[in-house]
Amino acid sequence: MSIVDKIVRILIVLFFSAIIIIGLMQIISRYAFSLPIVWADEAQKYLFIWMVMIAAAYGIRKKKHVAADVVLGNVGPRVKAVMEVLIELVSLALFILFIVLAPRMIRVNIATISPTLGIPMGYVYYAMLIILFVSFVILLLIGAPIAYSMGFSSLLALILSGSTFPLEVVVQRTFSMLNSYSLLAIPFFILAGDLMSAGGISKRLIKFATAAVGHLPGNVAQVSILSGMIFAGVSGSSVADAAAIGGVMIPAMKEKGYDKGWTAALQAAVSTMGPIIPPSMNMIVYGSLTGISVGAMFMGGIIPGVCIGVLCMLYVAFLATKRKDKFPYLAPDGKFIGWKALGKAFLNAVLALLTPVIIIGGIISGLFTATEAGIVASLYAMIIGLFVYRTLTIRDIPKILIKSALTSASVLLIAAMAGPFAWLMGVAMFPQHTVAWLAQLTSNPYIVLLLLVLFLLVLTCFVEVLAAMILVAPVLSAVCTSYGFNPIFFAVVMVISLLIGQITPPVGVLLYVTSGIAECSFTDICRKIWPFIAILVITVLLCVAFPGMITLIPNSLM
Repeated sequence: MSIVDKIVRILIVLFFSAIIIIGLMQIISRYAFSLPIVWADEAQKYLFIWMVMIAAAYGIRKKKHVAADVVLGNVGPRVKAVMEVLIELVSLALFILFIVLAPRMIRVNIATISPTLGIPMGYVYYAMLIILFVSFVILLLIGAPIAYSMGFSSLLALILSGSTFPLEVVVQRTFSMLNSYSLLAIPFFILAGDLMSAGGISKRLIKFATAAVGHLPGNVAQVSILSGMIFAGVSGSSVADAAAIGGVMIPAMKEKGYDKGWTAALQAAVSTMGPIIPPSMNMIVYGSLTGISVGAMFMGGIIPGVCIGVLCMLYVAFLATKRKDKFPYLAPDGKFIGWKALGKAFLNAVLALLTPVIIIGGIISGLFTATEAGIVASLYAMIIGLFVYRTLTIRDIPKILIKSALTSASVLLIAAMAGPFAWLMGVAMFPQHTVAWLAQLTSNPYIVLLLLVLFLLVLTCFVEVLAAMILVAPVLSAVCTSYGFNPIFFAVVMVISLLIGQITPPVGVLLYVTSGIAECSFTDICRKIWPFIAILVITVLLCVAFPGMITLIPNSLM
């Protein structure tokens, strides 16, 4: 390991640790002494931004950023080498431009800028929109990281469209997206998931799931689904769920003779429950964009999340009993171990199972915010791993902090770069035009809602989930409120609709994660994923038909 690597890793650990310590100080000071620390939130935000940027740069070296390989994975070695060089140049150009533009950012005052060209600005905006989309899609297809594709496309759109807006806007909008206290919760929930995974706590959850449903038709697949449902209550991240549960269950299913593509598709679909069953990174971002209660959204996601899991289990059971010729590996394996053995497995995993209870209970009771809940969950997972199960050591903690920081940076950099991307889309009035067009088709609010769901499904085929949410959430939330829909109801419907994009090609990030674990081709998993996409679509339709699935728990508890 080089000296630079060591310095960067130390900085990541120091910044991450400082954020956690300040957060704990704030909780203790507020409740023990009734004396909130005035500077705590601001200090955490700045440390958070620095950590993300350092981890993002380090993530390039370690190739940890999310990218699509639709083209890159299907070309010859020479073409691939050229494209990889091009990708590196794009990343380098973006970083150089940010360094050059950052000192000038403070001189930018968007509110005072007015058009100076002697042509209708609508033409400029439409040109900017076309350049933005074309450059983004091209960069995405050649394998450039999604975050850098959006950032570079935003700069290119401003340069080539003849826009009067200064380039500093890209830098300003990038940093303003990260300057949010709510987003601080994301690395903490990822850290909690990583601590549970590294400490073997996730394996205890899997053992409990095996004891509970391992005897059912579908055997190991049923265990994978139930494990995903339970772990979803810890991390709040679909990628973390795919890595933690998929890292154990996919090899287990392959060992049993499961088809690799089908196994990867199942795990990808199961992992979408991570941001639906609370806690949820996506709901945190949505709340920061719209001002809607994150806690209420958390509660609203419980029934739909469980519904996805149950439908997946029923589908697997159907294949195991009615399609045994095509799915022989789903045949029942063994008998129910008995209630005594099940109780023992439960006690063995009870401390891990308490994690979502602590998170949800703390938020509902008002004991701590969603961000503080992430800190508490991380500390709880660390204490269990270090002192109760003793599966972690102090030496493991820095490695886990770095891993969590790199994962967080890959996600948060997409959110950051989505800032200028979404702003340019807003300048071109793309969301408003889309919504207006949909509204012209019908005045029936439920048809409008279904059309918006369809629009979101199409959008996430080409735009990463967080980017899509940042782009359209504020506009669509206001539109649906004007039609009389409950804000919590629409928020959860939108989150589920967008999450379907994580398992739809070509941008479906979970497809890349699970296909990598299963060692199957991207084409293979794409062929096997469609029944699971149908399950998520059915869940959305059930929520639209029966809004109480979402509003029942928030209305009862909050």
